[in-house]
Amino acid sequence: MTGQGLMRVDETKSTAGRRTLPLPKFAIEMLQKRRHLPYFGEQTVIFPSTAGTLRDPNNFAKEWRTAREELGHGDATTHSFRKTVATLIDDEGLSARIGADHLGHSHVSMTQDRYMSRGRIHTQVADLLDRAVREGHDDDETSTD
Repeated sequence: MTGQGLMRVDETKSTAGRRTLPLPKFAIEMLQKRRHLPYFGEQTVIFPSTAGTLRDPNNFAKEWRTAREELGHGDATTHSFRKTVATLIDDEGLSARIGADHLGHSHVSMTQDRYMSRGRIHTQVADLLDRAVREGHDDDETSTD
């Protein structure tokens, strides 16, 4: 609202957005280090502005853009990170349900359709067909007419 400054909104788009996520060790270690930094400002936030207040989204966007360009990943977005996590989940052979739960999707179909890769070569299908034909051929050889 105009004239109120920055406000923190604790709501999510859906109930699936409110969830507990186990963090990887590197994230836990980073957060534990930040806990020991001196606290300045009005808000007890993990990543405050240099004045110790909530970060202005426009200022953050500029800093984020600069960091991406310096790292040689100017086209990376927050959506890119979500897509990468979904791809890692898919590559690991974890289910689309696990992906949907982690990404906060109410429907597994959203995760499968929008986040998990298509057009991959699945050698398992060729192996399955080889086994099926081989087993069918073996049955033909062992049967007597």
